[in-house]
Amino acid sequence: HEEDTRAFASADDVPAAVKEERRAELMAIQKRVIGERNAELVGADLRVLVDGRAPDGAGYVARTTADAPEVDCVLRLDGPDLEAGRMIDVRVTGTTDYDLLAEPATN
Repeated sequence: HEEDTRAFASADDVPAAVKEERRAELMAIQKRVIGERNAELVGADLRVLVDGRAPDGAGYVARTTADAPEVDCVLRLDGPDLEAGRMIDVRVTGTTDYDLLAEPATN
């Protein structure tokens, strides 16, 4: 229940299993929608903001101007030393379940 809504004062009468089933159904729909959107971007040239090294150490993480940090998908890329906070041009080369894969564009 969300604070400052009528539902906040209501009893939580939805069983945990039903909540999980609904969440899983929504996530499957979201995964399909994101996959379709991302597939349309393969081959596109984008301007992105480099956030820094990927948490797993495999390349870098960046985002487009349409992506909010910690909310939206990210763009993963390999390349020479890329400076966090720098805007660069990339070409989208592929996708994962939720993210874009790219390489620095060659001008």
